[in-house]
Amino acid sequence: MFSMATLNSLFWKYSLYQILITTLLVFRATAVNCLIKYELKAITPENEAIIHKEEVITNQVNAFSITLLNDVTVLHKSMLLITSELLYLQLDGHNIEEIETGAFDNQNITELISLNNNKLTAIVSGTFRNMEVRAIDLNHNEITHVEENAITDMPNLIQIILCRNKIVKFHGNSFVNTPQMLIVYLQHNELGELGEKSFSFFKKKEAGFVELQYNKIEKIHPKIFEESRIWYLDLSHNKLNEVPEEMFIESLVELKLNNNTLEDLPSSFFQKKNLKVLDISDNPLKCGTLQKLKKFARENSLAIKYDNKNC
Repeated sequence: MFSMATLNSLFWKYSLYQILITTLLVFRATAVNCLIKYELKAITPENEAIIHKEEVITNQVNAFSITLLNDVTVLHKSMLLITSELLYLQLDGHNIEEIETGAFDNQNITELISLNNNKLTAIVSGTFRNMEVRAIDLNHNEITHVEENAITDMPNLIQIILCRNKIVKFHGNSFVNTPQMLIVYLQHNELGELGEKSFSFFKKKEAGFVELQYNKIEKIHPKIFEESRIWYLDLSHNKLNEVPEEMFIESLVELKLNNNTLEDLPSSFFQKKNLKVLDISDNPLKCGTLQKLKKFARENSLAIKYDNKNC
């Protein structure tokens, strides 16, 4: 027979043993869950795809794409080690909520970083910097703002996709030293106004392409395109009842203003001879403005879409 003291001692030893085993099992499970599962495609005769499960996403000399296969809440700066040239890094649809500053530092990705269909809420300062990549896809997240200096020193960056987010403010200082930037997609966001020099990063000889349709834009700063070159601008499906005359810069060739609440156009518009395509349908234009616009279109080979009215 065991004494009560002995039984108590055995009970506590057993309890401690159970706690220790449980802790070890939880630790082991956590460690396993920290492994990152990804598919690496290599340039081989068989175009082989290899599944990896490791703590760090890395590549090999003949790899051309890496695709994430499991959920990652935070993209830490220790998760990527891409030293050999990689064309495509695809991190789509895996509930990423945050990109830690420095996560993409020194990563040798040249064509596309795709982060669409995640849960990102902000692109903070220093997120993308000193990289050779040509395109960044941030479509369909929950981004409300892109901080100043979020995208810096990107000599080859041509295109950024920020559509279908919740962006309420956008300014030119988000992009610094991006000399090749040509295309920005910002449609389907929550923008209410466009501030001064919002697109000042478009400074190269080739003019830029901007999509801003399906926002809530009511106000455009007169100096929005100061120091900028834009050839295509889509402002359709917004809440504009006026546009500043300074907006009609010489480089602008195609403009979409349909589905707003415009009644008139500034007089400077009728002095711009370079504009070749204009969609101003679904606006309550005054008859005088519409007649003047038709005449201007005939005289300047302007392809125009408007609503027919009995004026």
